[in-house]
Amino acid sequence: GIAEDGAEVVVCGPGSAAALDAALELVAPAGTVVMFAPLEAGTRYPLDQAGVYFRDLRLISSYSCGPEDTKEALRLIVAGLVTAERLGASLVRLEEVAEAYRRMAEGGDQKVIVTFPERAQSLTGWGSSDW
Repeated sequence: GIAEDGAEVVVCGPGSAAALDAALELVAPAGTVVMFAPLEAGTRYPLDQAGVYFRDLRLISSYSCGPEDTKEALRLIVAGLVTAERLGASLVRLEEVAEAYRRMAEGGDQKVIVTFPERAQSLTGWGSSDW
């Protein structure tokens, strides 16, 4: 859930120092940051250990999959075999996230995928209708 002073759990998906900085800022005291993707191998991160300690934060890693698994997943998505609809997920733009969390808290949507169609189009040539 979302606490008054931050989120109880923040999933940090991009493996970047900026994303980890943001996750640590957005998590509530006694909250958890799930590091879903690592920083580049060998990268040093200047962790404010005292800040983490005194805010009673938990940092946990969550290994998702390797490169071959990712390629196979992308192949299934591109082939249309895996879709948000088949997963029972709602697609929301970043500016709609707060409303999506409200719906989830009220027992509505249970799976939400945040989309960045403009970014995806620039990277892949796909348009927003493909998401």
